[in-house]
Parts: sequence; structure tokens; C-alpha cells
Amino acid sequence: CLRRWAPLITPDDGGMTSFYAIEASSSTDVGTWDALRFISYAESVDNSPYAYTATFQYPSIPSRSVSFRVKATNAAGTSAPSSSATYFLTLLPSPPVLLHADVTFYRNGSQEVPQLTLVWHGDMFRAAGYIIKGSPSGADGTYLPLAHLAGGEVTQFTMANLTAGSQYWMTVSGYVNDARGLFLQAGPPSLPFLVIAAIQ
Repeated sequence: CLRRWAPLITPDDGGMTSFYAIEASSSTDVGTWDALRFISYAESVDNSPYAYTATFQYPSIPSRSVSFRVKATNAAGTSAPSSSATYFLTLLPSPPVLLHADVTFYRNGSQEVPQLTLVWHGDMFRAAGYIIKGSPSGADGTYLPLAHLAGGEVTQFTMANLTAGSQYWMTVSGYVNDARGLFLQAGPPSLPFLVIAAIQ
């Protein structure tokens, strides 16, 4: 994370600021502020439109938003905190794993046609649904959308009308929605999975 701020009013009669404290509070623990980093005045000076800057890693991401604030300290003590800045996080689902495919056959008139059922283990805690893509031109080819499945608990997809003997490369990605329940962003895809529609 990168946090920038304008000069803070430091305690009266204490001289120049000695250091700043960067604090954070998550939306799952409102009202509790944890110190993330203490940075000296010399380290924080910046030539940007903001006077001071600090770069740091937030140790964990427990929720969808984190608020940050800054306190200044000098010889006289510690200032009141700055106004807070809130960063809204997009928690993308982990790539689905353990993909497995079953090819079965169903009768279409006088023909036995292969049908694919793709099964996976997904990130049901973060995923609002899954996007299935397939490549007709190998693992490194262009993957075209095949299905958009709503619901993080949905972990299988059935595809009919396959060409017997053909190769199908498939990937699965979890996706997240925005606050309105509309598609926002897809997470990283699974490793490509090869399916060969057997000849009955």
C-alpha cells in the first residue's frame, strides 16, 4: 500500500516532527486501529504534491475495505490522528483446482453423441460464480467463453454436442460481483485441462 498525506499539525512547542505512525482499521474490526509502521520524518519527505509518503505491506486482508490514518510525534507528544482514507479491496477468488471431466454419451436420433461434465473445487467463500472458457486450438490458444455460472457453490458444468475424438482445452475462473450484484472482475483461471471426447 502507498499512503500519502499533507503536513500534520504536531503537538505545540515540540519542535519538528520526529516520526509518523501509520495506523489501519478494517471493516471487520471497526474502531480498532493497529499501528502498521513507524516512519521517521526524513524517510517520509516526498517531492509529490503531497508532502509525505510511506510505502508498506498490509499484513493480511480480512475484509473488503481498510481505512488508514496518520499520527505525528515530536518531543511534546503525539498529535491527534489525521482524517482517515479508506481503500476498497477487490478480493479475487483463488484459481479452481482438481478439475475432473467425465465424458458420457446420449442418443440423438440414431447417433451416440459425447457429452462432457466438468467438475472442480472452487473458492466458494469469495466466488460469486464461475466463467468457463474453452480453446479449440491447444493449451496456448485463444480461450473463448462457454458459460457464465452464477453461484459460488456451483462446481460443475455440462457441455453437449461435442465432436467425437476432438480435443477440448478448458479453464475455469471464479468471479466477484460489485455491491449491486453485477459482474465486477474474474480471478485467475485454473490450469488448462485437456478433455478428449472419446469415440463410442
